[in-house]
Order: sequence, then C-alpha cells, then structure tokens
Amino acid sequence: MEYPNSKLSKNIRRTIFYFFIFLFLIISPAVLMYTAGYRYDLKNGFLRITGSVNIDVLPNTAEVYLNNNKLKTKIPIRLNDLTAGKFSLTIKNPGYFDWQKNIEVVSKETVYIKDVVLIEKNQPVLLHEGEVEEISLSPDNKTLVYVVKKQDQKEIWQKNTKTGEKLLVIDSFPPEEPILITFSPNSNYYILSTDKKPYEKLFIVSAQKTKEIFDFAAYVKEPIYKFQWHDGQNSEIYYDTSSQIFTFFPETKSQIFVMKKNFLDWYMEGNKLWIIKENSSTNKMELIKDSLGFGEIFSEEKELSAKQWEILVAKNDFVLLKKINQAEMLLFTQNKKYPINGEKFFISKYNNWLITWTSWEIWTKAQNEEPALLNRSGMQLQQVLPLDKYNTLGLVWAGNTTVLFPYYLVSHELISQKINSAGSDSDNRILYFSGKHEDKDGLWKLKY
Repeated sequence: MEYPNSKLSKNIRRTIFYFFIFLFLIISPAVLMYTAGYRYDLKNGFLRITGSVNIDVLPNTAEVYLNNNKLKTKIPIRLNDLTAGKFSLTIKNPGYFDWQKNIEVVSKETVYIKDVVLIEKNQPVLLHEGEVEEISLSPDNKTLVYVVKKQDQKEIWQKNTKTGEKLLVIDSFPPEEPILITFSPNSNYYILSTDKKPYEKLFIVSAQKTKEIFDFAAYVKEPIYKFQWHDGQNSEIYYDTSSQIFTFFPETKSQIFVMKKNFLDWYMEGNKLWIIKENSSTNKMELIKDSLGFGEIFSEEKELSAKQWEILVAKNDFVLLKKINQAEMLLFTQNKKYPINGEKFFISKYNNWLITWTSWEIWTKAQNEEPALLNRSGMQLQQVLPLDKYNTLGLVWAGNTTVLFPYYLVSHELISQKINSAGSDSDNRILYFSGKHEDKDGLWKLKY
C-alpha cells in the first residue's frame, strides 16, 4: 500500500520496521543483563558479573578506602558495578579508631555496612583517686556507685554523674568479700550486699536522698537467700527467707507476705511468679509460669535435678536458668530448650538482645532466633558491656579492654591496661572504669 504525498516507499518503511525490531532484540537483552548485574569489560572484551556495597556509618565525615584507594564520594555511599571478589574496606576519621574489615562482594548481591558508630580516641579523666574495685551505674545513668578499698575496710561512694558531686555512703564495709551493687529499675534506690548467700550484710540506699541508708538484713532478722527488684516503676523488693516470700517497700519501710516457699527457686516477671520445683510423684523438674495465678507448666524435665538450677531471668516468654556454681545455662522458649555456656548475662535495653558469657566465650540470642556462639578466646573475659544502640560491645579482658562490632566481627583495642570493673552510659557514649591508668589507681571516665 502506498500513502499519498509520502516520500517513504514500501520497501523503505519495511526496512525501518525491521531495523527497529532488530534494535529491540539487541537492546532488551542488554538492559536485562545490566539490571541483573552483568557489565561488559571493554578492556578485556568479556562480560562480568557485578555486586554492590552500601556504606552508611557515623560520623558521616569519615573517609572510606577500598583496597587502600580513597573513595571520593561522601557517606552514605553506594558502590555499584563492583566485580565479584574480596576487598579490604577501611573507614577513617580524625580522632577516631579506624574501622577495618575484609568484605566479599558476591555477584547480584549487596554488602551492607550500616549501624556502625566509630569509636572516639580520648584520654580518660580521673574522677576519684584510690584503689577502686566494683562500680555500678544506675539505669538512668545519673548515679555512679563504687567501692574504694582501704587497708582493713571498704568504703562505698556515690557520685552524681551530671553535677560531679560525690559523697561517702558507708566507710566501714567488711573487706573480705566482693560487694554487689544492685540498682532498682527506676534508679531511685540501690542495694549493697555481700556476694555470698545467705546475705549477711544487705543495705538499701536512696540514690535521691543524701545518706538515707536502711539496714535491711537487721530488719528481716532471718537469713535472706534471694532478692529481686520489681521490674516496674515503683520501688519494690521481693525477697525470701527459708520458708516465705515477701515484698518490701523502701519508701514506707513496710512489707506484704506473698506466699509460702514450697519450691526451690523463683523469679518475678511483672506480677507473674516463675518457680522451679520437683514433682515428687514423677521426679521431674517443673518450670512453672504464673504460680500465683493459673500456674501453667512451662517445661518438664526428667533428666534435670531441680536442686541444681536457679532462675536468672524470665522475659518475653523465654526463661534463662543457670546451674548452681557451674558455667552452664539453659534457655527455655515456648517450644525449645537450648544449652548455653554462661556464668553472667545481660539483656540489651534497646532490642532485648540476650548476651551470656564465661571467661572464654560469648553467646547471643536475638528475638525469634536460636542462640549462637559469638566469640571464643583464651584471654579470660571478665565483663561484657553494651556501648550503643547498635549492640556494639565493650569486652573487659584480664589484660585489656576491646570494642567488638558483633554483626561484622570487627574488633579493636580501647584500653591497653588491665581494669577492675566498668560501667557504660551507652546513651551518652561514656565508659566509667576502675583500675590503673598511667600508674595511677582510681575511678576514670572515658568518652568514646
């Protein structure tokens, strides 16, 4: 068919039509291959498969090096069209520790480096000179309590971290045993006790009122085998004697009977009482949830002796048990039981991340995931601290203190000397530690 006044003949139009079809058949596969991560290497004359790297860290003024080559783009950075393979990544910023990791770029995938805050390089500031042992920081980070060892006694000091004011709370604590410092969740009170059960010395101290000290052990007049702060905003202490459980109110100096103690161990989660008991008819260890209410059997264990286990914590439908005087733990969820090596633990306030550790290894448990071994070492781990909301950890070893970014297994040294004890203000990125620095013993403050 010919069109009037058209300069294009039928053959020309047909040629153009076939040309565009041919162009479509060439371009479409190229576009599809490009979006799938394929790139044509002009230098070598072949197709290669690529991957990507996304980098978004703080401070965003940091410089990024890939295989020792400085990248000119600013953070956040997205590197596309990287040939699959291994690369050395270094992030630097003046006044901060370098962050280094070997990464592997996989074809058609993206490597993400995010939720990382570089650690500042600063010199510690001396807060109290002397042989300082245990320290503890309140949950609101406003009160720091620490123990100063003298020749034949121990002193308990309290410091306001905001105003810098400090005061001597007790000047004659027995020197023989370590002292436990246990803050209430609302930071209004803390308990001073010896580290041995039953507790012969147990004082309740107000963090708000100057030198308001209550001799709780003298008030009870019976051996106290366990105590626990209520996890709400009211100041309450649950405690037991050999046969009964009570709740005590420090503000009014009054108490209420809870129940008789016809079981082996207990833990209060909100208003739910968890207990461990041994069923005399079946010889099974029973872990019971809400024994003050409906009394649901959370787990039955025939192979475990109830007398060997204690409840460390119950939260969000998981329960952590520890074997008495041994570095063994059991984590119970609604459907499973996991054995874990552990002597101590903490739960991150940011995302309920559970950390347990012994002197040689660290285990973690994230929500909806199984426990996993994070780190194993023969360096004698003493303490694990949360450093920020991204679960960066401070690891206090026998000879130094390091920082660990657990999602990337990146680590570097923070303090090169041995320290005794530490507490972290993870909101304001401040580490308080006791020990020797530059040949001077004391309590120190380090901004990181």
